[in-house]
Amino acid sequence: MFGRTMMLLSFTLVLGACASSTAGTRTSTGARGSRDVITEEELATTSATNALDAVRQLRPQMLQSRGPTTLGNAADAGTGPAVFLDGQRFGGLNELSSISVTDIREIRYLSGPDATQRFGTGYTQGAILVSRKTGRSL
Repeated sequence: MFGRTMMLLSFTLVLGACASSTAGTRTSTGARGSRDVITEEELATTSATNALDAVRQLRPQMLQSRGPTTLGNAADAGTGPAVFLDGQRFGGLNELSSISVTDIREIRYLSGPDATQRFGTGYTQGAILVSRKTGRSL
């Protein structure tokens, strides 16, 4: 009886964890609510003029350093996520201030493990990916 109760409790906890992990995920329409994506529509509602200000207003958690790590490049520790513009490394967080909000289609945050998987080592602090509208340049 005790084993059956423990198994039922474990199953309930796993289901609860799975249900909560989908909270705040991106919808198929890109609607607000995703903690990792800022859409063009959201950018239009902000008073920000550049990407850095937009992220500060809409998703400040994207800018937070995840603290020092023991993995990856020591120079990466505590500096915050790397910035990519249209798939190319663009620099650090301050570079976001040079990207006009009117040129942006989407801003996406990748966690350290996701950024490392996509771009290789040295991205333990994650990455912010900025996608410009087609045909736009700095």
